[in-house]
Amino acid sequence: MKLFRFDQEAGRPIDKFDSVHATISRIIRTPGSVQIGCIHLGPGGVVGYHPAVVAQLFLVVQGEGWVRGEEEERTPIRAGQAAF
Repeated sequence: MKLFRFDQEAGRPIDKFDSVHATISRIIRTPGSVQIGCIHLGPGGVVGYHPAVVAQLFLVVQGEGWVRGEEEERTPIRAGQAAF
């Protein structure tokens, strides 16, 4: 068994793509294209729009906001929902 720490203090700020109040805690990266991380967003936090180089699954565990894909339409999302 291996334990992982992914609280906000274990992470690093996301400063790319005009992101604001965002921190990422890496959990695991495999030799393939699988990466698992936890993003913490503060009040008014944003992970700036960027092209994904691999498929991404975005799970919301607390709070609410919006997500978007290639289209510019914002889709509301809240705790207990996910976007792929």
